[in-house]
Amino acid sequence: MIVEPLLSSIERMRRTADGYLDDADILQSQIDSVSDAGYLLRLTAFEILLKAVLRCHEAVVKPHHNYRAHFENLSPEVQEHLWKVAASRMGPGAEYSDTGRLLTEWSTNFSHLRYSYEAYEGQSSEEVRAMGEAWLASGGKLEEASFRYYPEELTGVLYALQAELESLLGQ
Repeated sequence: MIVEPLLSSIERMRRTADGYLDDADILQSQIDSVSDAGYLLRLTAFEILLKAVLRCHEAVVKPHHNYRAHFENLSPEVQEHLWKVAASRMGPGAEYSDTGRLLTEWSTNFSHLRYSYEAYEGQSSEEVRAMGEAWLASGGKLEEASFRYYPEELTGVLYALQAELESLLGQ
């Protein structure tokens, strides 16, 4: 049983994450939106939900953005359950065979996409555009991309974390 004031804190975390997800939906529904803002809001919601689930399971919550380290603070049973729920929600379109890679990519994206211009420091706009065109011309392989988002997988794990919180909070 989760007691006050921890319960109030977890509820606030959930409401905050839900707000970020609602805002991400609004941003991503705009046809002319070209920024990563919606995706970054989803990553922020992911981190908050993950930390809320950690608190519910009385696991260590440290102030960093290493999602893999946070996730590994959950018991193996909880981790496995969350990935299974995520996979069942998304079906075969989402790939969860290397969950460590996903968590690491999302952590990196959260840190680096906030200041993505730094990834191309010292390169002209033309050089960056040419690099993107060359990447597309070579087949646009995911493993060769500067940033890999895994949006389907993120959607699934967001759902799993929300479902876990609902279950833990008895809602």
